[in-house]
Amino acid sequence: MTPSRRRAVFGTLLALWAATVWWLSSRANPGATLGLSFELADWLAHGIEFAAGGFCAYGLFLRGSRLRDGMLAVALCVVWGVVDEVHQSFVPGRFPDVFDVLADSVGAVLGTLLHVVLVSRRATVAGSAESVASVD
Repeated sequence: MTPSRRRAVFGTLLALWAATVWWLSSRANPGATLGLSFELADWLAHGIEFAAGGFCAYGLFLRGSRLRDGMLAVALCVVWGVVDEVHQSFVPGRFPDVFDVLADSVGAVLGTLLHVVLVSRRATVAGSAESVASVD
């Protein structure tokens, strides 16, 4: 995939993710909104939700420096987590929680790291394939 296509795909996914986070935060009971019949631990739900954001944000920012790109991805997600908590303070039945931002941050880091690992593995596999092709 070309870099511009990758940025378009991950930018679109990131925008959809942010809109989904906003939409869920606008509900008094997001689990019921999704039709979940079980209660997912709040910190786990935040972690999973923001791991998806970190994964998409890293795909958007990926340009060369893994550290810089990863830090940008996590920073964007953390800022969105703070915005999300402020937004929740205006939703009846919801309230902001600093521990939610912490869970969001951990999830963003894990999602970003997952993307880093997958990109590294893909590069290693591609390099191995090129080495095998050059031997033939």
